[in-house]
Amino acid sequence: MPRMTRSVKITLVVAACLLLPYFALRWTLYAVYTVRVNRELALLKTEGGSTHLADFSPQAKAAREGRTIRLYKEDDFAYEYPRRRATDPARGFALDPYAPLDSTQAAKAAIVFDDWLGAGSGGLSGSLSKDWQDRWLPYLEKHLEDNRAVLDHVKAAATAGDGAFDVDWSKGYLVSLRHVRYLRDLSNLLRIEAVVKARKGDMPGALEDVRLMFRMRRLMDGDPLQYAKLNAMASDLRAETALRAVLFFGAPDRESVGRITAELADHQERNCMTDMLFGETAFGIQFYGAMRRNAAALDGLNDMYGDAMGDPSVRSAPWTTRRQLEAILFRLVWIPPKDEYEYLAAMRSLRAWSRQDLAAAAATPPVVPDANGLRDLQHLLAAELAGGNSRLRILEADSDARVRMVPVVLALALYKSDTGAYPSSLDPLVPRYLPAIPADPYDGQPMRYRQSGSAWRLYSIGEDRLDRGGVQYWDVLWESGE
Repeated sequence: MPRMTRSVKITLVVAACLLLPYFALRWTLYAVYTVRVNRELALLKTEGGSTHLADFSPQAKAAREGRTIRLYKEDDFAYEYPRRRATDPARGFALDPYAPLDSTQAAKAAIVFDDWLGAGSGGLSGSLSKDWQDRWLPYLEKHLEDNRAVLDHVKAAATAGDGAFDVDWSKGYLVSLRHVRYLRDLSNLLRIEAVVKARKGDMPGALEDVRLMFRMRRLMDGDPLQYAKLNAMASDLRAETALRAVLFFGAPDRESVGRITAELADHQERNCMTDMLFGETAFGIQFYGAMRRNAAALDGLNDMYGDAMGDPSVRSAPWTTRRQLEAILFRLVWIPPKDEYEYLAAMRSLRAWSRQDLAAAAATPPVVPDANGLRDLQHLLAAELAGGNSRLRILEADSDARVRMVPVVLALALYKSDTGAYPSSLDPLVPRYLPAIPADPYDGQPMRYRQSGSAWRLYSIGEDRLDRGGVQYWDVLWESGE
């Protein structure tokens, strides 16, 4: 018994020798980084930032500017897009072209057609082939009619342009942005309508749908979160693919070209990232507050981009024994103010980066925390929350480049319609067809153009800023040929 007692004493002494330095170091770091966090919060306020996400909502911004904006209900835009793929990789189309013309078959035809439209030039030529048109056009028209009410509703909202949704921004990191998913899916539906109108010879109507697709992003631009910004860029990309498809059927009219060009005039200004990064910073601050109170709040990060957004494809993993052990280990290693400080410092760097011109931004990419090993658990949340924003400036430039090409492509189509041939350079387009040749956002030079016979290639040099002559996957490219 005395030997056991001595063993216990030795164990306690050893444990104390190990734990006391651990807790002393932990408390010291806690105090040091708490001071640094407070310093970062003070810097955030001097920049015009806030610790509350609601301060950056469209409603709050309109109130500060003395404006009134329309307020829409999210549920009024509810549209369940048929997500299940209806193709067989081995056989291509797996739909029966002679199936009954009902809503189920119409939804399948819509998802096949939309998959092909989004597959690039190869998919575009396949999805717009005459055989496909003749067989599936009635099914696409049926799907459009089945969803006519919500489609007309979103077109009216896009036409109005300035609006917000009944989102409870006071929920902070648990805010629900279901309307972003609805708008994303409705842009797919509007793309189908544009192509159907072009196929039936209504080019002005088709081009008006394309214009409204570009305009739909106005309903997402005011939302100060990365999720909304990425979907706004994706809406532009879908509008671009819709335009490619519409031009497959004929030349645009001058009035429609003018309306689309005018719609895109302030695109670059609305694509600014800085305001969104202020919102993301406030989102992170509120999440850290919840995380300090309860480690299980980490699941809320998945909820933010999944369930809380209304997207059932992302689910939080169950709170299993393994996850409980990981949470315990995380708690032992994680020092909340250290993680929060690294997050705030990274977001401050990202905001400064977003204000630079692209050439300077590409030369000095921001450094954000990484989380690959046990040591990196100390800034796990900083890596999760800030890391997703580290490439947004490049994505912004890529989106800008694609949109700046649109007026040029339309001007080329008008020039060809008037003269019977494409120009050898872009100079003849100015000023009759274009007020000026748009600049490449990657270097500020005019957009590059190559013409050979009846084919042309319009491109931006892309992220590496090397002029390869318009190479797929390296450059931002739009090409056409007859």
